[in-house]
Amino acid sequence: RTSKYQCEVCDYKTHLKAYLKRHQLVHDVDGIAKKYKCEQCNYKSNRKAYLNTHKLTHDTEGIYKKYKCGLCDFKTHYKNNLKKHQSIHDVERTAKYKCEQCNYKSYQKHYLNRHVLTHGIYKKYKCEQCDYKSCFKSSLNSHKLTHDVDGIDKKYKCELCDYKTHFKAKLKQHQIVHDVQAIKKYKIYKCELCDYKSNQKSSLNIHKLTHDSQGIYKKHKCDYKSCYKSSLIRHKLTHDVDGIDKKYKCELCDYKTHFKAQLKQHQIVHAVQAIKK
Repeated sequence: RTSKYQCEVCDYKTHLKAYLKRHQLVHDVDGIAKKYKCEQCNYKSNRKAYLNTHKLTHDTEGIYKKYKCGLCDFKTHYKNNLKKHQSIHDVERTAKYKCEQCNYKSYQKHYLNRHVLTHGIYKKYKCEQCDYKSCFKSSLNSHKLTHDVDGIDKKYKCELCDYKTHFKAKLKQHQIVHDVQAIKKYKIYKCELCDYKSNQKSSLNIHKLTHDSQGIYKKHKCDYKSCYKSSLIRHKLTHDVDGIDKKYKCELCDYKTHFKAQLKQHQIVHAVQAIKK
């Protein structure tokens, strides 16, 4: 590939014209590459836009600030800055909420309310019955309810007692007391040997077994003992005489049992014996 583009100042060659132009920026001989010059200093540039941006550094009087506000003396070099500045005037025109203590304005009421708090002492809403003050009328109205006598206008009433309140949330909070009391009353199953209580009789019965040091649930035919009556009943079956009610019988011998699982376990013995033979 031939390099048909050659620098006139040095031996640099390239096959692309764009590369040559970029290279020529290196040479600043008599302004060959940097043809745009600043009239106020030695600054030079190969691009007019760069020179214009540079000139702004000399613009102490705002000569080149072509973007001007039509409502005040504001000037700027940039259109975006002017738009941002003009938004201030837009707010001032639409700001219908004004502070009575200063020149603050806002187009939204909650911004004004928040601003008023910065003045601190500006609490114009005062309670006639005490020293309470507030910046907000709604807060004063809520406060006045605390002075109501004999529950006047307390529309939220408890169905289980005489409690009344102005607020639904407080009624719910109060009702928790009755819920707790109901739970306590519901725990009517008490152990006669200790302080154990339970709301379920079955739980109390299981607890009582922990006091069964004498083996109340025991079989007199042998030394077997258990904390659980169901276990004792199952054990009693092992004492049945002559296999009464042992409905599961082995077909290969005289073995009988009350439980199908035990019969299957027994039949394994015959299977092993058959394999050995």
